[in-house]
Amino acid sequence: GPRDAMRLLDNRIPALAVLGSQNVSEQKILMTMGISSKLKTLYVMPDNDSGGAKFVQNVKTCAKDLIEVRHLKLPKPMKKGKLIKLDPDNCDQDIIDEVRILFREHRHA
Repeated sequence: GPRDAMRLLDNRIPALAVLGSQNVSEQKILMTMGISSKLKTLYVMPDNDSGGAKFVQNVKTCAKDLIEVRHLKLPKPMKKGKLIKLDPDNCDQDIIDEVRILFREHRHA
């Protein structure tokens, strides 16, 4: 969501927030690709729930033949058997750092 994107941006990682798993289209993928001619991969980091799974599938479908899509699966912390969603307030900095490393490696490849 927006706060996730702001945290990534604050860590100098380019990010966009997509509000809703159905809010993806080929046109939006093309607009995203227009941000930089060097963009080679879209990384998606959705919540670990059914909406997140649907979002990943929608992005892959809309981006087919346009750009590589990679799903960065966030850990699934559990509390008394219930999923705890990771958001900017409780997502470990280690996860943000992993994304930063992936971004740097891919950008310089």
